[in-house]
Amino acid sequence: MWIFIILLLLVIGFISYITLLTVNSVTKPTVYSLQEKLEKHFAEGNLDPEKLKKLRKESFSYKSEYGYTLSGTIINKKEGTAFKDGRERVVFLVHGWTSNQNDMLKYYPVFYNMGFSIVLYDQRNHGDSEKNFTSMGYYESKDLIGLISQIKPKFGQNALFGIMGESMGAATVMMSAHRIPGLSFAIEDCGYSSLKEEIKNTIKNKHLPSFLFLPLINLILKLKYNFSFNDVIPENSVKETENIPMLFCHGEKDTFVPVRMVYEVYKAKKGSKRIKTYPGSIHAHSYVDHKAEYTEEVRAFFNENNLL
Repeated sequence: MWIFIILLLLVIGFISYITLLTVNSVTKPTVYSLQEKLEKHFAEGNLDPEKLKKLRKESFSYKSEYGYTLSGTIINKKEGTAFKDGRERVVFLVHGWTSNQNDMLKYYPVFYNMGFSIVLYDQRNHGDSEKNFTSMGYYESKDLIGLISQIKPKFGQNALFGIMGESMGAATVMMSAHRIPGLSFAIEDCGYSSLKEEIKNTIKNKHLPSFLFLPLINLILKLKYNFSFNDVIPENSVKETENIPMLFCHGEKDTFVPVRMVYEVYKAKKGSKRIKTYPGSIHAHSYVDHKAEYTEEVRAFFNENNLL
C-alpha cells in the first residue's frame, strides 16, 4: 500500500511539474533582446549593417487597450517610390514567440524593394515593449488591430496595407485578419493551426503522453490567464477571411510547428490563397534559406491579387 501511495504521489508530482513548466514556458518565456537578434542576423549575413543605417526609420509607441505600451519602428519607403494608383503600400511585420521586431528585419528587403513602407513592433512581453504574460496570439491579435488603427492614418486613409507574421506572429496575423477593416492581404509563415495542437506536439517531442497534461494546462491558462485553447485556433479564424488574399509559407523540415499545420490552415481558407513550402528549412528559416525564391513567391502573390 505504501509503495502504491508513494508511486502515485510521484506520478502526480511529475504531472504537476511538467504542466507548470509548460504553462510558464508559454506565458512567461525567456525572450531575446533586440541586440541579440540584430547581432545574430549580422553574423549570419541576413542583414547588412551599412544598408540598415541608410534606412529612413522612426520610432513609435502604442498604448494597448490592456494598459501596457508596445514599442515599434517604421521604415519609410525608398525615396522616389510611387505606384500608378497613387496609394501608399504598407506592411506590418509581426514576430514570433521569444523574439522581437529586430528578428523581422530580415524580411524588410522583400517589401522595401517593392516600394513598401514597413512597420515593425515588439509584441507584449517581448523586446522593449512593457511586460505582460504571453497569450500565443489571443491578446496579441487584439493589440495588432489597435496598433494598425493608430498607425494607418500616417500613410493616408486610402493606403493599401497588409500584415505578415512568423510563428506566433503568424497566429496573431491569422486571428486578427478578418477583424481589421480594409485589410488588403495577409501572409503567414510557420504559424500553428491551434494552440492545443502546438502544445500537444511540443509534449510529444519530449516523448511524453500529451493526454496527461493538456487538460491541466488548459485549466491553468483559463483560471490564471483568462484564455484557453478554444481562444487560440487560427484555423477557425482563417475561415472568416474569404475577402482577404492570403499567402501561406512553411519549412518542410519544421518540427516545432509541424508542416502539416500549413495545409490545415490553407484548407480552411476560402477565397484567394496561395501556398508554398520550402525544402530543407526548419522552423522560421524558409526565407533565410531561400531568399530569392521566397521573394519571388511574395511578388507572384502580389501580382496575382493586383497589389503592386
